[in-house]
Amino acid sequence: MNYLTISKPWTLLSVSNMERAKKFYTEVMGQENWAEHEVPGFHVVFKNGFGLQYDYKGIVEGSDDFAPQPTGASLEVKPKGNSFQIGFEVEDLDAWVAKIQALGDIEFVHDITRYSWGQRVARFYDYDGHIIELGEVESLWVVPE
Repeated sequence: MNYLTISKPWTLLSVSNMERAKKFYTEVMGQENWAEHEVPGFHVVFKNGFGLQYDYKGIVEGSDDFAPQPTGASLEVKPKGNSFQIGFEVEDLDAWVAKIQALGDIEFVHDITRYSWGQRVARFYDYDGHIIELGEVESLWVVPE
């Protein structure tokens, strides 16, 4: 057995309100819930591999609620860090943008833009300031054999 093998990478988004975030990603973005932590409202993982974490700062710092002792880390959770995004490929970008705009309280980073390789993309912030990209299905990817 190779103990240095990475088995399954995943992404975790820090959220300030689990119910609001879970509702947004399941009901609006169509993500299927795969698993939830036994403590309700604490951690949710979707079938596509990304998850939501309530009180990420407390987890990393080792607050009394999560760890027997502090970790020694100090973390500042910054909404709109603008250095990371979650992307979703969609069939009908115009319809998706209209759906997100109809929510009325979502801030767009930019409206639909066509890039030099032909793909159209729009980006917006979710309720916790994470950039979400909606991109038309891309057929230009080269997948190694």
